[in-house]
Amino acid sequence: WVKLNSRVAQGRMFDFGTSTTPGATTGSYMFLTPYNGSNMRFAITTNGFNNEQGINVTALNTGVWTHVAVTLSGTSAKLYVNGVLSGSNNSMTLNPSVLGTTTQNYLGKSQFGPDPYFDGSFDEFRIYNRALTAGEIALFQTLLAAPTGLAATAGNAQVQLTWDNEADATSYTLSRSGNSGGPYMAIAQLSGTNFTDTNVVNGGTYYYVVRATNLTGESPDSQPVSAQLVSL
Repeated sequence: WVKLNSRVAQGRMFDFGTSTTPGATTGSYMFLTPYNGSNMRFAITTNGFNNEQGINVTALNTGVWTHVAVTLSGTSAKLYVNGVLSGSNNSMTLNPSVLGTTTQNYLGKSQFGPDPYFDGSFDEFRIYNRALTAGEIALFQTLLAAPTGLAATAGNAQVQLTWDNEADATSYTLSRSGNSGGPYMAIAQLSGTNFTDTNVVNGGTYYYVVRATNLTGESPDSQPVSAQLVSL
């Protein structure tokens, strides 16, 4: 996520590489600039700026938060803006591994001294070890909602918990407290929407919340529920 204060030509969102000397046939790096004087540009090279491979798309607007993602898979590079594919290059022969061990890895700063600093803000810069799909990138546009329908049914030294499936969730974290209002401690990481808590004692009262997780992060907690176990 990025928010530009102003369009500064050749400012960098990121710049990873090993060369401090700009040149037509020297320099090994990859970068993303929101504005290169006309466009937003992603580029990668092992032989200077005359040999860059990249993508140019419409420059970002200022004053608004914008989600930007670049993927590289095989010979295909794609650049997404707010979850929408904005540009691609299907003739890539370079990928980040060809850069080797990069020694200069910057956010908001270019490797090349004459270039200005980025003028704006970042949030949640992430690097993945694979190319995300278009569907996965689209998930970043909407935060997960808190799960609904959490219900707790007390039994003999156990509490049965169920909740509604949350669209796009990949897992759930169930948390418990001995006090109304918490604090809550996680007791289970689950792929499904039910759990039997057997780490309870008859006569006790327990409070529960659940939250959903996917590639974008975690949702807020659900509304809490409680279960009071009878004394036997």
